[in-house]
Amino acid sequence: MPNNRFSRLALVSVALIIATGAYQSWIHVGGFETLVNTDYGKTLILKLVFFVLMLGLGALNLFSTKPLLKRLARAGDNQPSANKKSLRRIAVESIMGLLIFSATGLLTVLPPGLHALHQAAAMNRFANSTTATGSVRPPKRAEGARVKILSPSAQQIFTGDKVPLKFALTKGKRGAHVHAYVDGELMGMFESKQGTLNGIAPGRHTLELRVVAADHQTELDAKDRVEFIVK
Repeated sequence: MPNNRFSRLALVSVALIIATGAYQSWIHVGGFETLVNTDYGKTLILKLVFFVLMLGLGALNLFSTKPLLKRLARAGDNQPSANKKSLRRIAVESIMGLLIFSATGLLTVLPPGLHALHQAAAMNRFANSTTATGSVRPPKRAEGARVKILSPSAQQIFTGDKVPLKFALTKGKRGAHVHAYVDGELMGMFESKQGTLNGIAPGRHTLELRVVAADHQTELDAKDRVEFIVK
């Protein structure tokens, strides 16, 4: 009975891991392009491969190795070959678990897939905004996209390094979300209509929100700007 309860608990735990993992992947990756084109996405794929292999080995041990060991124990039959085979299966499953932990640790130090795309956009922003002759290339047409900053308001004063952000977004034909720039530095992307700007140093700052297309790279000619103060 205790073994059966443990097996049922393990199955429930696996189901919860799959559900929470799928949700976190959707939050941090967002789409297939990000999954296959970023280090975060490739590491996540590797983790998923290890996880599937571990699930397969776990099922093999549950439905094959466990009954075999029970039969040998009841019969009092000590078969070295069967014991070695069972130990190999359990050892490989344990190794898969260690590899999953290693991949998870690597994911914690890599920028999430969507953030990696945003960082790439920031690094290439100047190159993408100029033509071959060096003249400034205008942003893509807004096509109905608009954004209006609701918070912070003009010259609003904040204490601490966290600034609440609220905005009204009209996506138009191509808009998907906004990029938030503080003093020209990309601070993040926001899909909902509110969020928090973290790590803002004391002083006077300029916040600019720009509407961005679904590719996370194309910034549209739709933006709003406001100045605020942090003490």
